[in-house]
Amino acid sequence: MNEILIDGRLAQDPEAKYTPNSKAVTIFSIANNKSVLKPDGTWATNATFFKVVTWNKLAETCARHLKKGDHIFIKGEIYSRSYETN
Repeated sequence: MNEILIDGRLAQDPEAKYTPNSKAVTIFSIANNKSVLKPDGTWATNATFFKVVTWNKLAETCARHLKKGDHIFIKGEIYSRSYETN
């Protein structure tokens, strides 16, 4: 099973585009914050950022209704890619 649940806030406004075949695609990032207790007794917040890609009707809905800072909860599949740079 390949499933992920993310609760967080949009780190940027969604970016809506269309493929050459006229399929809607919307891309946005979600920041998920986690508070951790440091050894000195103070709290620190660590953020993890997730890139989210939506397609078709869901992409159009996300582009129309979401904006930076919105609190959202998503369920989807996770994919990872690797690449090399110079």
